[in-house]
Amino acid sequence: RYVDDTFVFINKDANVDNILSILNEFHPSIKFTRKIEDNDKLEFLDVQVIRSSEQQCFETTIYRKPTFTGLLTSWNSYVPIQYKKASIVSMVNRALNICSTYKHLEDEFNEIRRIGLLNNYPLSFIDT
Repeated sequence: RYVDDTFVFINKDANVDNILSILNEFHPSIKFTRKIEDNDKLEFLDVQVIRSSEQQCFETTIYRKPTFTGLLTSWNSYVPIQYKKASIVSMVNRALNICSTYKHLEDEFNEIRRIGLLNNYPLSFIDT
């Protein structure tokens, strides 16, 4: 089994470059890279991890790449209704699994509504 992406917490006093150098010496075919948080946020796969200083914890929400267009199967297309429903349900399930606070979940539900409306989905269909 292969692991392509790994999320690691490192003590802020640690020498990250030294750790990265050691990891990259294990095997010539394995290359480790790093990404450091920016404004207390770090994107990992489809998750944005947010450092909450007042709660002293990490929060998670959905991350979409800047190239995300919001394109779904159009409501006006001639495909089975189950496909259209699956487009919305999959985004809702993803939000329920990833968003760690009610605020992030509410924001994501509003984004799902926006995406659905952008693709001509009736609001009553999106909200069911």
